[in-house]
Amino acid sequence: MTGGLFEVVLERQARKNLAALDPPVRRRVAACIEDLATQPRPPGATEIRGRPEVLRIALGTTGSYEIRDSQLIVLIVTIGHRRDIYR
Repeated sequence: MTGGLFEVVLERQARKNLAALDPPVRRRVAACIEDLATQPRPPGATEIRGRPEVLRIALGTTGSYEIRDSQLIVLIVTIGHRRDIYR
């Protein structure tokens, strides 16, 4: 996904998790993901304890992602319920 300063890339598992969401939730999450291209550190994004390079954001569900500033890439690592993505 492109359209902003950063390129947004979804890892394979994140793509699968996104596809498994109900359509209304999927559209809302996809819109939030696209917004990360222009604002990769939006209000509400927080670092995951013990992994300062990985942030999480509530997208209607929870997503975790890395920002690679030197490459201008936002890498979506996981999408899902927070009880599942921290395992």
